[in-house]
Amino acid sequence: MVACLVLTIGAQYKVMNQKWILGSAMCEIWTSGDVLYCRASILHLVAIAVDRYCAVTNINYVQYRSPKKVGFMIVTVWSVSFLVSFAPILGWKDEEFLLGIQIEKT
Repeated sequence: MVACLVLTIGAQYKVMNQKWILGSAMCEIWTSGDVLYCRASILHLVAIAVDRYCAVTNINYVQYRSPKKVGFMIVTVWSVSFLVSFAPILGWKDEEFLLGIQIEKT
């Protein structure tokens, strides 16, 4: 997902000599998507590491792990990633950063 949805627009940005031509809304969506997919990738690796650690240290862990628990872990990873990445779009923004963007436009 990172390669298909984030890096293609990032490559276009680099080719255009780091000038954003897609508008501010697309910039926010692209940035949020970048954070979403990268964060989800990292958290999935953490979940896999925790799962493997539990499997190695607890001999009965395989009996406790169920498809429902695995599904819960996946939903948790995507939910946390979504909340972190789309907070700026949902209204949680740094006013100093927004002021800096406005100053650069003028």
